[in-house]
Amino acid sequence: MRSFRFLLAASVVALCGCGKQAPAPPQSSDAAVSTPEVLEPPLFEQAERFGLAARLPVDTPLYLGSVSLGKHLEALKQSRYWKESMAYLDDKAPADSATLPTSISDWSQAPLDEFSLALGKNSGSAVRSLLDLQALYSELTYYGMMAGSSASLVSGSPKAGDLVGDMISMPGLVDRLIGWAETFQFPTLILGAELQNAEDTLESLKRLLESSEELRQARTSNLTTPKGETLEIREWKLETWLTPEWVSQLIENLPEDTQAAVADGIEQLRKILGEKTICLASGLVSGHAVLILAPERSSIEFVSDPAESLLARSDLQVIAEPLIEKNLAALSVWDGELLEQAVDSQPTKPMLDGALKGLRSNEMFAPMVDGIMPEVSAFSAAEAGYNEREYDNGAAVFWWDGGLHGQTIGGASTKDWVLNQPLRFESLLDTPGLVFGFDGHSGTSGKGRPYFESA
Repeated sequence: MRSFRFLLAASVVALCGCGKQAPAPPQSSDAAVSTPEVLEPPLFEQAERFGLAARLPVDTPLYLGSVSLGKHLEALKQSRYWKESMAYLDDKAPADSATLPTSISDWSQAPLDEFSLALGKNSGSAVRSLLDLQALYSELTYYGMMAGSSASLVSGSPKAGDLVGDMISMPGLVDRLIGWAETFQFPTLILGAELQNAEDTLESLKRLLESSEELRQARTSNLTTPKGETLEIREWKLETWLTPEWVSQLIENLPEDTQAAVADGIEQLRKILGEKTICLASGLVSGHAVLILAPERSSIEFVSDPAESLLARSDLQVIAEPLIEKNLAALSVWDGELLEQAVDSQPTKPMLDGALKGLRSNEMFAPMVDGIMPEVSAFSAAEAGYNEREYDNGAAVFWWDGGLHGQTIGGASTKDWVLNQPLRFESLLDTPGLVFGFDGHSGTSGKGRPYFESA
C-alpha cells in the first residue's frame, strides 16, 4: 500500500508538470554568459583627429581636409629642400614692402595646423549653373569676335567698342541670362582652419565686415551647433549691391545703339538677382575657425555624433580603416552626382556655337556656315561621347611614408574598362630612383578615335 501511495503521488506530480520545462539548474557566476563588447569603428574612436570631417553631415557631397597638417609642415621645414627653396625665394623676390612680411620665408611661419574645404548639400545645381554661365560667356565672346571680324572685313572700319556692341547684340542673350538667373543659387562653400590664433582671426574678419556701409546692412543672427558652439550669421540680398543707380551706369557705358534694346532686360535681370540671398557664417567649430558662404541659413549644418558625420561613409571606412595607423596627411570624399554636374562633356561646343553664329550674322559667310554644320554637329556628338562619364561616390586617403602615397575608391565608373589586363608599363614603376610615374587603363571604349578624327 505504501508503494501504491508513492506511485500515485509521483503520477500526480508528473501530470501537474505536463507541458512545462523543468527550470535549468542555477549557474555559477563564473559560468554566466557576458554581453559581447561592441567596438566603435576606428574612425569614430579617433574622430578628433579628422577635424571637420567628424562634424559635417554624412551627406555632404564634397570634402577635402588635411590630417596633422601642422606636423607635416614642421617636418617639411626641417628638410634641405625647404630651406634651399626659401633661401632662393628670399634672394630672388622683390624688395620688401611695409605691408608684407620681412621675407618670403616668413610666410612659412603661419600658425596653420589644419585646413579643410567642403561643399554643402544641394551645391551640385549651383556648380552646374556656374558652368552654364561660363559656357554662355564663351559663346558670347566668340560671337563678338567673329561678328565683329566679319563686319570689319566688309566695312573695313572697325571701331573702339565694336566688340562690346557685337557681344550685346547676340540674339537671345538677355533672355538666356534671365532664364539662368531665375534658377541660380549660391553653393554652400565651407572653409575651415585650425589656427593658433583663431579668435583673433575671426575678430579681424568681423572688423572687415563692418568696414563699409553695404556690409553693415546685413541682417545678423546666431546659429548654435549641436555641440553648443555659436556661429555668427550675416545675410544680405544682392540688391544691396545691384542698385538701380549701378544698372543705369552700366547701361550708359554700353554703345549707344544697343542701350535701348537691352535696358529693360537688364533691369529685369537686376530685379531677379537682387532677390537672391547670400549668407556668411563665421565662428569656431571643434576649435576650427570656419567661414561659410551659403544661399540661406538652413543650408548650414553640423552634427555632434561621428556616426552621423562623413566618417560614417562606407567608402571612406573601406579604405581609411586599414590605413588608420599610417602617418595620414589628408582625406577626401565626394558624391558621384556632384562630379557629373561639375564636369562639362562638351567644352568646345559653346565656342563653336558662338563663332558660327557670329559668322552667320554676315550674309557673306552664312552659306559657308550652313555648309559645315553637319561636320560641326558630328564633332560635338563625338566630343560628348568621348568626355561623358558616369561617376560613383568615392573617397581618397593620403599618407606620408618616405614620400606621399594615396589610395582611392570610386570616382569615374569603370564598368566599361578592361581591368583584368596587365598594365603595359607597370614594371617601370619599380625602377630605382623613379621620381614620378603613372600607368593606368583607358576607359573611353574606342570613343576617342572618332572624336580626334572629327576635330
